[in-house]
Amino acid sequence: MIYLEPISEVLSVAMSVISRKYEFQADKFAIDQGRGEALREGMIKMQKENSINVTPDWLFAACTYSHPPIIERLQTIDELVARRAKKTE
Repeated sequence: MIYLEPISEVLSVAMSVISRKYEFQADKFAIDQGRGEALREGMIKMQKENSINVTPDWLFAACTYSHPPIIERLQTIDELVARRAKKTE
């Protein structure tokens, strides 16, 4: 068991990275469908209701969170919505 613990930790971090990548892809899909503002509002509401830590330590978040911190997602959503708006002009 002692030998498997480091392997388990590495796999856990790798799975978190993959999960985060898919979360950003899902956010992009929602924005492409014209739901960027609704997604943003929903995340802010969720943060308020659940008292989510908005600015966790980046290393802790990278190693343990299966979803990106809300601040990263909101920044990415804002960037993607702005790009989409420029494309439609």
